[in-house]
Amino acid sequence: MSISSKYPSTRARKTLLLAAIPISLLALVPLASNAASAATVTTTATATPTPTPVPSISSNVAGRKLVVSDEFSGTAGTAPSSYIWQAIQGGGGWGNNELETYTNRASNVSLDGKGDVAITARKETYTGKDGITRNYTSARLLSNVSVKYGYIEARMFVPQGQGLWPAFWTLGSDIYPKGYPYSGEIDIMEALNKMPTVFGTLHGPDSVHQSVYGVGPKTSPAGGLAGAWHTYGIDWTSTAITWFIDGKSYGSITKATMPAGAVWEFDKPHLMQLNLAVGGNWPGSPDATTPAVSTMLVDYVRVYSSTTSGVTPAIGYTKINLG
Repeated sequence: MSISSKYPSTRARKTLLLAAIPISLLALVPLASNAASAATVTTTATATPTPTPVPSISSNVAGRKLVVSDEFSGTAGTAPSSYIWQAIQGGGGWGNNELETYTNRASNVSLDGKGDVAITARKETYTGKDGITRNYTSARLLSNVSVKYGYIEARMFVPQGQGLWPAFWTLGSDIYPKGYPYSGEIDIMEALNKMPTVFGTLHGPDSVHQSVYGVGPKTSPAGGLAGAWHTYGIDWTSTAITWFIDGKSYGSITKATMPAGAVWEFDKPHLMQLNLAVGGNWPGSPDATTPAVSTMLVDYVRVYSSTTSGVTPAIGYTKINLG
């Protein structure tokens, strides 16, 4: 295990409004689709090869109780459940100088009819609902379901290419009014460019340096990440967060091992996110080798009880008003 430290944060966040409605959930079933917004588009794109699903992937669920899941079942071309997810939209760079505009169009985010949600980054000129014109589009899903503790896992197929930045992560549901980084952030998985490495990171406020901290493990599995399905997960308790790939742990951060001044923002509900960013301070810009169309597939997102603590996670409903 190696520990990475990134200052400032790789993901400064846009302030959002929210309304919290606590509920108890045992299962989540996809419901109605989201409507696409109008925009001006000029497209030049070449599709990348369709991945071949691998049916047997190691997971880390033995002895755990399934509490919440989305299996992304539904008709090809339709949106994922609007009860569980909403699509963040905009092209303001997201504090990282990212190059994409996020949309809710089916060409950027939709079910594939095979039990996956497809998030697709495209090289195209697009003017979004915020009036910002960008040369790339993609999608970012934010969950309305909040989670505190437990084992959180997604089975994913991530693309690789210079400037591509796929991620599965969380933000504290108190992003408003507290704002970032006081909400805290858990990066369950991030991948960059053509690197064979998965990064797991915690972000939050550093009271000593008056900055944003970033600490966590990374690993490079045999065979890399691209062109194959993997499971990515965290076991989250009140005292520690442990990262997993394909059912094997590759590092932990505990309250006791946090850097001096780093505030632990992980004893509260968080909202899950899935996105495929293009460009930014960390990965850099795409180049001539970057595919014009790149797709990240997610087979499922599941939340289980934690075998480490034996605690069933607290599940709620916190829908942020995206305007």
